[in-house]
Amino acid sequence: MLPSFYQEILEKYLSNTQLITLKMLVWLLQSQKQVKIERLAATLPLPIQQNSRRRHLQRFLNSNALSVVLLWFPIIEEILSRLFKLRQKKSTTFREKRQKFQPLHTIPIYPGVRRFYLHVNLTQKKGFGRCNLAVYWKRKYRSHQELEPWYLSTNLPDLSTALKIYAQRFGIEAMFRDCKTGGYNLEGSQANPDRMVRLILLIALAMTSAWLQGQKTQLSRQQYYVCRPCEQKRSKKRHSAFWIGLYGQNWITSLNECQELVLDMMAVVRNKQAFYHQGLRAMLLIQQPL
Repeated sequence: MLPSFYQEILEKYLSNTQLITLKMLVWLLQSQKQVKIERLAATLPLPIQQNSRRRHLQRFLNSNALSVVLLWFPIIEEILSRLFKLRQKKSTTFREKRQKFQPLHTIPIYPGVRRFYLHVNLTQKKGFGRCNLAVYWKRKYRSHQELEPWYLSTNLPDLSTALKIYAQRFGIEAMFRDCKTGGYNLEGSQANPDRMVRLILLIALAMTSAWLQGQKTQLSRQQYYVCRPCEQKRSKKRHSAFWIGLYGQNWITSLNECQELVLDMMAVVRNKQAFYHQGLRAMLLIQQPL
């Protein structure tokens, strides 16, 4: 579901009824992967007639409270304040405490080496506070050598986390699929322009929350319970962090729905008990709130 800081922002601008409806729609987008009004109305978990559910959704999607400026911009600002990593040019200057400014390319670095600097000043321009600096030059791999190192300014607390998250940018091809038929099937929506904008806002809320969940799952190394491992000869990622977050939640939902069957299976196949318990532990880790 939605991260706690999403809810704090949404509560400022939405009524209780609107907030509950939004949460239901985000949940439906995660489970149904559809944005068609008829499909959403058919599965909206309200104990009223289908036509009433459809009108309820139409009224909600016509509401001016679903504003990109009011709801989405503060969330993006909060995400960036919690998690940023920006690649810098080698000519950018930096300074450690009580040291002089010097270009990044003066840092002694060579392939296979990594360095991490805490609370440095980046650039001599005014208006920039302190940040952490990660420096890494990938070693030669399969006859390919990176021409220069990465210089990453970040608010992340350690080098390994910064490198892991920055490396995930290579999943951009998978992210394009997520926006289309691989994710919420936006191409199949037939909403009018105003409703389309609000549907895209809902997709953005659902997609970023799933993406954050997927990143957390990857950082805790539990993604193999959700998707296949990467093949050695495959050049592109099979699944993005969004996909992992989305289907990880679906996996947990199916486990909960079939709990009695799962317990029966665990009781019958006793030689797999250790693996089952590892999977249950992974489920708890994935479920931890953001």
